[in-house]
Amino acid sequence: MRFAPTSRLVVLLFALAAGAAAFGLYAGPSWGYLGAAVLALIVVADLWRGSRDRVPPASETEQIVRLTELRPSDFVVTHRFAAGARRESFRVAIGFPPELGARVVVQRAANPAEVQRLSWHLCPTKRGRIRGVSIRFEYSSPAGLWLLRYQRELPADFRIYPNLMAEGRGTARHFLPRAAGQRAVRGAGRGREFEKLREYLPGDGFDELHWKASAKRSRPVTKVFQMERTQEVLAVVDASRLSARSSGGRAPDRPVLDRFVPAALALIAVAQRQGDKFGVATFDDRIRAFVGTGSGRVHYGACRDALLELQPSDAVPDVAEIVRFLRTRVRRRTLMFLFTDLSDPVLAEDLLRYGRLLTPPHRVFIGQAHTSEVAPLFGGAPVRADDEVYARLAGHLRWKELRAVARRLRPSGVTVVPLHSATMASDAIQHYLAARRKMV
Repeated sequence: MRFAPTSRLVVLLFALAAGAAAFGLYAGPSWGYLGAAVLALIVVADLWRGSRDRVPPASETEQIVRLTELRPSDFVVTHRFAAGARRESFRVAIGFPPELGARVVVQRAANPAEVQRLSWHLCPTKRGRIRGVSIRFEYSSPAGLWLLRYQRELPADFRIYPNLMAEGRGTARHFLPRAAGQRAVRGAGRGREFEKLREYLPGDGFDELHWKASAKRSRPVTKVFQMERTQEVLAVVDASRLSARSSGGRAPDRPVLDRFVPAALALIAVAQRQGDKFGVATFDDRIRAFVGTGSGRVHYGACRDALLELQPSDAVPDVAEIVRFLRTRVRRRTLMFLFTDLSDPVLAEDLLRYGRLLTPPHRVFIGQAHTSEVAPLFGGAPVRADDEVYARLAGHLRWKELRAVARRLRPSGVTVVPLHSATMASDAIQHYLAARRKMV
């Protein structure tokens, strides 16, 4: 407990000190000392009585508070007084950090009941995890001479998740129920999952023959395949120094990693709705987090928590180590979607050297973050100022370099797809759905 004097006590001390001094000069110093002692006794007694009667209630809240970035939400704290405890009016404040976007920090309970519920309006502004938030209570002493303050830690773990609907209709339509008139489209190809054996028919290829069954039955037998009922999708997010670059677009002050994380979460969320297995991996100079492919809400929560506190690092990506890890841990055929930035020539050369080790059996997409500045020279609106010509030339040269890297990666089975900063999640989902229909 801490205590602080109120303005009433300060005014009272000045007034009584002046009166005691005047009375002491008139009646003698002994009477002045006696008056000061009586005043000190009153002040100390008021503090003692307040500390005995003003006992703060127990604060209860959810242990895990899940919030969404830029989405308003109410945080409720229940204050419960002990049986027979004296209930006095109090002020309560919570030390919310700026990332939670609390409009009101201090509230007052004028007529507290045995169970008091107070609500705070929050609108988080940044993805992450926040713990160690303190709550403070303030009481007035019976005579109003002291402010009694108590502080304790709230048993709450704030988890702020990215807002997957920040792009509007482009992303939201993938999470809506199937509308009238839509139908499922069968994937192309014969599939790779074995279904059954049947007798040989003219036109069947030699690669479809089951040689052991044919030898056993003394006649040709053909294998019948079906389309895979479930695909496997792995979102791989680059958290190296390249991810700290500006994302451009509507939020130029935010790193591009803050665009990669919502896009990766939206991708695996759509994969879950499609019935596919999904997982995530993050890396810088090594694998920082890896959640293998699986399904279900619990598995999606594990993937979401793996990306929750991801922040850019100063490390240089080690592509050889990343490819070795993925090649070792991911055995089944998987669609890997890598969110990174190919503007670094060292990273591009390493992907050209080691990317072919993943294909086959996997299919690899590299999502390259694009901004409006990186575009062909004669594309877009006409130039309005002389300085804009140089910016257009720089953007054209960067666009040409990225296009050359994509052309060199294509023979090794690695596809580079552009992801615009404003529509990164919806672009990634579109490429995933198009590739899912073609995977055999």
